[in-house]
Amino acid sequence: TFNPKSQESKVFATLYESPDHLAAYLELIHSFRPQAETASKAHKDDLSKVINSIKEKLREERDVIQNVKGVGYRLVFSSQEENK
Repeated sequence: TFNPKSQESKVFATLYESPDHLAAYLELIHSFRPQAETASKAHKDDLSKVINSIKEKLREERDVIQNVKGVGYRLVFSSQEENK
C-alpha cells in the first residue's frame, strides 16, 4: 500500500534541490518510484497525495508549493514572490 507520508522528505528535497525550485512531474515521481518510465495518471495521483500531505504539515505556508500545470510543481519562497 502506498503511504504518502513516507515519501514527503524525498519529494520535498527534490523540489528544493531543483533549478529555480521547479521540478517536472516525472522528476518528482522518480524520487519515490525510481523505476517509473512515464508520469502516468496513477503516478501523478500518488504524487498529488504526497504534495497534499506536505501541504498539511505546512499549514499557513501551504502556498509555497505551487502546481505548474502541465509541468510539475514549484517551491516558491516569499522573496521570489516579491520579485515577480
